[in-house]
Amino acid sequence: MRQTSAAARPSTSRGPPTPAGSRISPPRCPAGLPFSSWYKRARRHTPAGPGAIVGIELADGAPAGRAFVGALRLHAHAANIGDVRSLAIHPATTTHVQIGPAAQRAAGISPGFVRPSVRIEDLADTLADLDGGLTDVTGVRVGHAQRIGEGWLTGVTVVLPPPGSLGAIEVRSAAPATRETDAPAVGSVRPLTGGSAFGLVAADGVAWWCADQGLGLRVGPAAVVPLVTSAAVYELWRGNDWSAVPNGVLSREAAQSPIGAPRHRGGGTGATIDDERAKGGVGTASLVVAAPRPGSPAPLNTTLVVVATDAALDHGELTLSAAAGHTGLARMLDPVHTLADSDAVIAVQTALAHVVAATVLDAVRSAKPVTTPAVHLTRLDA
Repeated sequence: MRQTSAAARPSTSRGPPTPAGSRISPPRCPAGLPFSSWYKRARRHTPAGPGAIVGIELADGAPAGRAFVGALRLHAHAANIGDVRSLAIHPATTTHVQIGPAAQRAAGISPGFVRPSVRIEDLADTLADLDGGLTDVTGVRVGHAQRIGEGWLTGVTVVLPPPGSLGAIEVRSAAPATRETDAPAVGSVRPLTGGSAFGLVAADGVAWWCADQGLGLRVGPAAVVPLVTSAAVYELWRGNDWSAVPNGVLSREAAQSPIGAPRHRGGGTGATIDDERAKGGVGTASLVVAAPRPGSPAPLNTTLVVVATDAALDHGELTLSAAAGHTGLARMLDPVHTLADSDAVIAVQTALAHVVAATVLDAVRSAKPVTTPAVHLTRLDA
């Protein structure tokens, strides 16, 4: 009971992914939180903790409730609240479906109400499941493996989309540690590994695992060549052994045990931020967005930029400068970089993203209203 009560408390601040523009109302107040009207009574009668059932109201009603419960991987979909494993249920379509909408409302069961029951699993795993992430996409699995101690502080995260998935990648900067990024169909798995360029050998273990599963480009009646796209993060020497980098054994272990995407495992085991002063990790998030209606026009918004400087730069440095300029566009404009229109940044020697952002702001501020027989364009106060 102490374990489940301790795990439930931080889960009250989590919520499922919702459609853009939707709202998640605050969780129903559990008796274990100080601002609950039941808090003092719960402390008196349940000294070990008030339990771990949490209620969450979703503003988008029954479809959002069903989608939330269906997307969970760690939480089982069941009505039993006395288990040692985490559970979740959508009462309006399960336990209370027989009493009808009116009686449900009278009992406090709204169409968007979901009821997770948090139990004894690792807290980071539980919170990652409630937060949503890559595994909310149907068929996608994520596995992790890591080594910590005796000179090791590294790991591998393997993303396993369903067979037949198509992929693409954009690599920015001049020193990537990547493999098989030019394959038009980027294979069946994507290892994300530590170990910098040395860690790319971990993809070999995933490739052989894919071959055993029959996943890859078929080149004969019983033969496939897996196309495994991988990328590595720099975290050498974090465990005090320069040679302790991910290998094929570690990546195969990750591929064989897909469990979700907790933040403290896998490819983020040795990751750092803030110039190696703070711990990094594996992050995951998801968002449900409405599909465009068939035949609806795509937004058009073309922006052309020229960046100029007198610094002595070569062609590669200029190319990276143009990429930084696109970052400035993304900071200032919406929509930007759409499939139905184009934006161009031409670098004539280099500038940073904030310079491009300032240029966009200057263009808007200096614009004058104009009226034609077709349009009336006002000045935007930026």
